[in-house]
Amino acid sequence: ILGAVLATAILMIVYIVLNKLINNKYLNFFITLLFCMCFIPFFTLDYNFLVLLFALIILNYELKYKNEKLLKLNIKKDFMFGILAGLAIITKQSTGLLIAVAYVGYKWLAIRSKDDLVTAFKISLSRGLGVLVPIIVFCTYLFISNSFNDFLNFCVFGVSEFNNSISYFRLLEASQYDINIKILAVM
Repeated sequence: ILGAVLATAILMIVYIVLNKLINNKYLNFFITLLFCMCFIPFFTLDYNFLVLLFALIILNYELKYKNEKLLKLNIKKDFMFGILAGLAIITKQSTGLLIAVAYVGYKWLAIRSKDDLVTAFKISLSRGLGVLVPIIVFCTYLFISNSFNDFLNFCVFGVSEFNNSISYFRLLEASQYDINIKILAVM
């Protein structure tokens, strides 16, 4: 059920983003349908699609103000979406870090004057503080539960041994998996 909700949310955000970029609802629906058809065979039991959802939500927020001044300070929203970028880091460190760095830093490309420099710094600061909130909460949890070393062993040192790319279709079709796992895949 959660996988279906995640896939539906991703497709809805893709459609919304396309509506902001292309002003043709039929073309947007067709592109979203194509995205769905390409997306189905690769939808697996992993966290990559959650990070994609976070990135699409952040992109949707940024496109909401595409016709306005690029360096517009909105501390509350920048902080909240910074938290979302921080959750992307916690979900998947490599991709999440790229998303967070892009979200925090891309406003620096619009600097044209000294006032723009100050505004870009404030925007980056509010976004960066938002990114730090979930990371600090997560690290605090790891230290309190004495699992920080296990986290490092699984997520940093054991990366080359880790693999979880079993698609739903292969999981349902394969005879080597227990019936309980197949039922969970459907749920």
